[in-house]
Amino acid sequence: MTLKEQLGVDKVKPSERGWIQTPRNLLYLCLVLFFLHSTCMLYRYGELPSAPVIGDEVTINDPAIALSRGQGLTAPSFGGSAFGMDYLYAHFPPVYIWVGSLAFRALGVSVYSLRLTTTVMGILACAIFLLIVWYLCQWKLADPVTAGFAACLYTLNASVIALHRIARMDSMVELFALTSLFFALAGIFCRFGSSIHSGANLPKEDWRKRFALLIAGAIFGGLCMATHPEGLTAILPVFLLILFVAPVRRGWKAMLLMLVAIIPIVIWMLAYGSRWKQAIIQMRAILRDITPQPGIARYARDILGKSQLNIGQGMRAALFFLCLLVLGLLLERWVILRRSDGRMEHFKELDRTRLLLVKIFALAALLSLFLLIWFISASISRYEVMYPIYLLGLVMALRGVSLDKAGRRAALALSTALVLAQIVAIAVYFAEEGEPPARFDSIVAMIPSGSRIAVTPKMWLAFVQNGRPVTLLYLGYDGRNMWSKASPNPLQGFDVIVIDESFVDERREYSPFAQAGRTEQDFHVGSDVVHVYVPAK
Repeated sequence: MTLKEQLGVDKVKPSERGWIQTPRNLLYLCLVLFFLHSTCMLYRYGELPSAPVIGDEVTINDPAIALSRGQGLTAPSFGGSAFGMDYLYAHFPPVYIWVGSLAFRALGVSVYSLRLTTTVMGILACAIFLLIVWYLCQWKLADPVTAGFAACLYTLNASVIALHRIARMDSMVELFALTSLFFALAGIFCRFGSSIHSGANLPKEDWRKRFALLIAGAIFGGLCMATHPEGLTAILPVFLLILFVAPVRRGWKAMLLMLVAIIPIVIWMLAYGSRWKQAIIQMRAILRDITPQPGIARYARDILGKSQLNIGQGMRAALFFLCLLVLGLLLERWVILRRSDGRMEHFKELDRTRLLLVKIFALAALLSLFLLIWFISASISRYEVMYPIYLLGLVMALRGVSLDKAGRRAALALSTALVLAQIVAIAVYFAEEGEPPARFDSIVAMIPSGSRIAVTPKMWLAFVQNGRPVTLLYLGYDGRNMWSKASPNPLQGFDVIVIDESFVDERREYSPFAQAGRTEQDFHVGSDVVHVYVPAK
């Protein structure tokens, strides 16, 4: 096959020709990118961002710590929770929590063990992404130059790096989704001696190998869904690949899709046993009362409505719009190919499999947008897990794009500008002043042992890693309603109250109650102001 046939272009510069025709160049690029990404993931990962990040780093990892201590799947710090999380935890599916509990059991509780799981998963997700990039070029499904730029846009994406350094399950969702995609593509396009278009006529040994790979893809797709329901948008392309392209009969396709659906159910039943209905009720209640509402337009309005964007908000906004750009380009590419198919005679020679891949990813993009507009919360984690999957789809969709000289220059300039912008963003992110994990230890030490302590979430890790049980003051999740029934002052049952000023709502709601019968002591710790209310003498 000639270079022109592979790329679909008439003219390639000598320098480009040499780069494209040398597979080692792409391999070297992937190795360099993996090293850079891993370095960024490990650099000061206990300091940036300061731990715990508001919200999920607490709600996800409190049950993981309890599980590591033999207390079962509960969240003890959410005493009196309106959802009963201190007796049974079902806010999120248990896969990430199980893995996180192993890190806590092996290494104890610290900011490093808190983020170890997500950091390792993020690095592995990068490795799988680069592996897929390499194989796409080997399978002639992608152009090396386009694949190289896509590899840069994922591995050097400052938003991805920053979000992967937070102790959430999103990097695990990405890892499982990418692994599922890899096995699905391998089961379809690996060269075992026969074409995938042979269908039912595949040699028996060839069929077995392909089916084994497709089963692996289905298993990892199920694990993706069992880690977080948001994984649905990430594995939609895998569903469609199995449905429309997998070289197996319809009955086997149905079995593979059922396997993806059954695995989350089995894991849920194993985790909760006879209490599985109670767990579902809790998850649905939190989804209804706490989870942000769906709507891409609403999410974009909230981002643009910020009067002052900090670094974290800016990175979230960048990833949000970049992901929408990828989805939009996939849809545009499909429209262009469809129009060309209808009116250009030479287009009939286009490889039908490549055309089908573009259709699959475009359809998955449409379905994902539909879900995000009407059903699924439009938080940044949804776009985080979608981004690498659909970026790979765009790489396949752009194979063979023929541009004139001006178009090639414009595409090269835009891609280079995006990569450089991400590198600058990484530099800005790591230039932030870090906060040492032990910054609140002196406050913990001053509180007498045996005290009944209530704290805002930012103080949670400092107390828990020092073996001091606490109850969280976290509006929406805490037990204020129950406490208010026992006393007009919901904080009457606590000896010491610790409120971090960065939790504006909790500070406003709870400070008047904390002051009653207590003396206030204020501490300035880095950029934090901490108010400690101790019993009056």
